[in-house]
Amino acid sequence: FKIFIILIYFLCLQSSDIVANIKPIHSLVQGVLGTTAKANLLVTGKTSPHNFHLLPSHIRAINKAKIIFYIDDSFDSYLHKAFQNINPNTVLYPLMKSKGLNLLDSNHHHGNGKDMHIWLDTNNAKIMLNTIQRELSKVFPSNKAIYKKNVKKMLSQINNLEKYLSSLNFTKNTYLVFHDAYAYFETQWHLNNSAGSIKIDPTRQMSIVKLRELREKITSLKVKCIFKEPQFPDKVIKLIDVNNNVNISELDILGSSITRGENLYSTLMTNLANNFYLCLSK
Repeated sequence: FKIFIILIYFLCLQSSDIVANIKPIHSLVQGVLGTTAKANLLVTGKTSPHNFHLLPSHIRAINKAKIIFYIDDSFDSYLHKAFQNINPNTVLYPLMKSKGLNLLDSNHHHGNGKDMHIWLDTNNAKIMLNTIQRELSKVFPSNKAIYKKNVKKMLSQINNLEKYLSSLNFTKNTYLVFHDAYAYFETQWHLNNSAGSIKIDPTRQMSIVKLRELREKITSLKVKCIFKEPQFPDKVIKLIDVNNNVNISELDILGSSITRGENLYSTLMTNLANNFYLCLSK
């Protein structure tokens, strides 16, 4: 009988009615859930939300969900069609509307005038944890006390993360990123991104004129590092004539190579900070 109960329990974990869009958000959601449930994740691997397409398995998870956490309708544009046919009782919660978020303006292509990479600010992550706890408690009130306890654990984890990040003495060396996605991290930890990005929209081809401008910028601003991303091809970086003084490194804001789960968020942010620090310190 005990084996039967355990089997049912694990089947329930695999058959979740909670969905999150990308790994960093999934990590926060899973941290609040703890062992009460296993949230489904939509965007996996090295896929970018910029060019992601839902598979039949994703559609089934969405249709079955009681609550779905995502960033925003424009950031998660791949959800538009699925949401048109969704159960009206399903809670759709865009975390961009969490009260108290530090929102930065952006010229990024998502389109609402605000930078949507909100998880890259640890203070925003804390706010989202409380938002997730509140919304989950509405849907699953019997787990409210567990969610509250789990949030305290996650907040403590992020506090420790912040202590580590604040201990890193980021140099003021100039660098170039692949696309305009790091403003929250740069603002919070005072990095010098005066060189900007290689191309603002990673889904569009870059012109020869833009390429020439970048080469001139690298020279004039004495760019120390160029950061590529695993979600996008780095052939553009290979086209740029850089001298031996420019270091090449990688930044991964989605945690594509990190195992999903509640610890992913802190690992992602630690890796991001370490890669900035190491490349800029060379």
